[in-house]
Amino acid sequence: MKINIDKFLFNSLIVLITLKLLLSYLSVELGWWQRHLTPNVVKFNPLHLPENITKILEYMIIPILIIFITKNYRYLSKLKKLIYIGILMSMLNIFTGFYNGIDLIKSLEYTLKLMAPVLLFVCIVIQHDKYKFDIKKLTKNLLILCTILTLIGYLIFDRSYNHDKLWLPIYFASVHTHSYVLVIIGMGFSYFLYQNQKYFSFLIFVFLYLVFLYFGHRIRTPMIFFLIYVVFVSSSINNFFKVLWIKLVFFIPIFAVLFILIKQDININEFSSGRLVMYEAKYEMLKGYSPMEYLLGRGKGSDFITTDYWVYEDKNSHNDLLTFLVENGVIYALLFLFLLFSLITLNGRKINIIFSGVVLAYLAASLLSNGLTIRPVASYLLFVVMAYMFLCIKDRKERVQNNITCHE
Repeated sequence: MKINIDKFLFNSLIVLITLKLLLSYLSVELGWWQRHLTPNVVKFNPLHLPENITKILEYMIIPILIIFITKNYRYLSKLKKLIYIGILMSMLNIFTGFYNGIDLIKSLEYTLKLMAPVLLFVCIVIQHDKYKFDIKKLTKNLLILCTILTLIGYLIFDRSYNHDKLWLPIYFASVHTHSYVLVIIGMGFSYFLYQNQKYFSFLIFVFLYLVFLYFGHRIRTPMIFFLIYVVFVSSSINNFFKVLWIKLVFFIPIFAVLFILIKQDININEFSSGRLVMYEAKYEMLKGYSPMEYLLGRGKGSDFITTDYWVYEDKNSHNDLLTFLVENGVIYALLFLFLLFSLITLNGRKINIIFSGVVLAYLAASLLSNGLTIRPVASYLLFVVMAYMFLCIKDRKERVQNNITCHE
């Protein structure tokens, strides 16, 4: 019996990513305030798997992604530019590593984390175009799986701790990664409601889901990611929401400034979790960069410093774009932005508002904190949902063009 290599490679990818989601609970680390608890890797690990099992799986996933794409290079079409950008970013990492005397794999780490989910997106599109692969079924299955795993975590794991408070237990790697996974679950299921034109159900669902995110974990950046997605989807439902969001965008900054002026005892740096102190420190650091350092950065790890706010340990910029600038240089940071722009314009000149909203939410998360770029556990799920959105848009566009051709 002849084996279909494409299907074998693709199914292997899905199995490995599913395992990565299933086993991500083993890499949950306990903070100082939870030091009396037993880590998951000890308490819930009957197979005695290593704590870094998800990273080991990553080294299996990436070669398969590259092999699949190389084998199907002729099917890339407009997706080629995503691959080329990834290659350029990797080459810059190599130059930066050599220039700063940093280990090659360590230097490539951010690019591998950033690009692997993008490559999965590319693989899904190719598989769909070649074999009419059922992306909707895959998306639903992964969303249901992550929902079940989340509920299992809530039932058997210890409470999580963040910002001096106890929150619901987490399953996926860390409190931030877990929150991003929750947001993507909400985004995926709400998009199904939107597709079926159940707009009222969509609005009720996203409102209740935001309440759940707020009281369940209250991690701000993932919530902002979800809110940006909701703004773009609701704007496409009704002009009322479009006008409402435009007014809010105009008035919220004014109210925020007035609130700060009236309540002068508010500590902006405290509210930003030390980001202002960190940004000031990075500004001083960048002032001392040489021209070559501006081009190539100072290498992996150079973004981690001790500040007056985080005196107890080294912390990074809490801003992916700034991290890329500090560690990999200005060209790398610009390539990251161009990668996101390329995703938005994949369907041609006519930009889809919802898909663009998701990409902009991804960028906003990176500007406000360490977003999805360095969280492949959540990012794989995101790009599966994005592939589903992209292919729905692409198929709809092709049907419209075919109808026009038939009428002519």
